[in-house]
Amino acid sequence: MSEFRLNRILVGSELSAESMAPVAFASDLAEAVDAEVVLFHAVQPIRFGYGMGERDGIEGETGAQMEEAEARLDRIASELFPQQTTVKLRLATGSPIQLIAEVAEEESADLIVIGTHGYHPGIRYLLGSVAQGVLHSTDLPVITVPLDRDLQKDEILTILCPVNFTPIGQMGMILAAEMGRLLGAEVIALHLIESESTGDVAEHVQKLREWLPPHIFDACRVRIIARSGKAAEEVVKYARTQRVDLIVLGAQRRRFADTFEVGTTTERVTRHAPCPVLTVMSPSPDE
Repeated sequence: MSEFRLNRILVGSELSAESMAPVAFASDLAEAVDAEVVLFHAVQPIRFGYGMGERDGIEGETGAQMEEAEARLDRIASELFPQQTTVKLRLATGSPIQLIAEVAEEESADLIVIGTHGYHPGIRYLLGSVAQGVLHSTDLPVITVPLDRDLQKDEILTILCPVNFTPIGQMGMILAAEMGRLLGAEVIALHLIESESTGDVAEHVQKLREWLPPHIFDACRVRIIARSGKAAEEVVKYARTQRVDLIVLGAQRRRFADTFEVGTTTERVTRHAPCPVLTVMSPSPDE
């Protein structure tokens, strides 16, 4: 993996007041690394209430939606982004899942930021369908931001990256180190010890240190810790108790029927995490 560039960030917005967390996070991140932002909204035309052949009515309704959406995007940009950040507004009609991936490619974005409903005690939310769909449909790194995240500006000082002895685990750690370099943050490499593994914690830490690429230790401050337990639960628990600002995950694509899905651990961490999660996907199995 070559040096990660973060020159342009695409952030998807639902335009509602309740969905400003990913936009605020993208604003803070762009300011920290001096990146440009593409603020995007997918307008989904209202098609009910029209008979066959009443295309003029549908087009008029869509045009009104587009005008309203553009005005709201402009207001969001002026309220949440500092003047020194270059913000480009983009609108399109259609499915947000497909359009976010397409617009990110058109705009040469290096990163996508979107919101996810996450999880609240007593109510089980699956990873939002848009967030899950975007993770499946793009090769770009994607940051999912809990919609209930505080909008107050917060520096990213601590990055958590679960890592194991796999190529995708190493890919995640390399990206975490690059983010650490860009943000001046500490990276914590969390190694989960499998139940059948032998050796004490110190041996696992040393083995992982020797296995990781040496250059990541030059990019930023890296701390390696090892724990036993289930991966998703331990990652979320550590992030909560240690007040982690960002989790970075290397995720494996898995074939499901004729499509691809993210692994269970990735889905659980993204859904339960108390902070934004940056996911980098492995190439599709057929690539």
